[in-house]
Amino acid sequence: MPAGYGELMSVAVPSDPSIVIRGLRRHEYERLVEDGVFDGEPVELLGGVLIEVSPQGSRHAWVVTRLGKLLAIALQGEYEVREEKPLALDDLSEPEPDIAVVEPTSPDTHPSTAAAVIEVAATTQALDLGEKAGRYAAAGVPIYWVVDLPARAVTVHRAPSAEGYGSVEVVQAGTVLELLGVEVDTATVFPPE
Repeated sequence: MPAGYGELMSVAVPSDPSIVIRGLRRHEYERLVEDGVFDGEPVELLGGVLIEVSPQGSRHAWVVTRLGKLLAIALQGEYEVREEKPLALDDLSEPEPDIAVVEPTSPDTHPSTAAAVIEVAATTQALDLGEKAGRYAAAGVPIYWVVDLPARAVTVHRAPSAEGYGSVEVVQAGTVLELLGVEVDTATVFPPE
């Protein structure tokens, strides 16, 4: 497992190493969410740290909606397709991926893994390809896509392990990909130029 995964994050303040900042555990974060502490604030918990997420632009929202509909129709009855809903990966992380394909869920808990996760990146490539990829791999998510809008490419991650994904491939728009038995023509995923 990559360093820091599964242990509570604590960081020394660079200007004064005697001051240590303690991170949040997922159950603490969920309690704060239930109490409305973060209402209206776009945040996710990753590695015990609150990450402020970027507001969605129209092209980002268009891709999420389009992919979500395609997968929901094709996988109906087999999986639930959740858009921007919590995924309780571990004790320190609860991201809200753009799309998570999960086994049917309970109303009492968030799913802890997914059959596939898709993040759409307009400006968040570093986070999606770095920290989030490591978290999804450590949680055993077998298929992780990052749809890079500016590059018009999809980074396909497979073969998860505690150390990360064993297979990472970048494909350009126009490639037909398979996701859980569903063919996805990436040319139709990206907004027109």
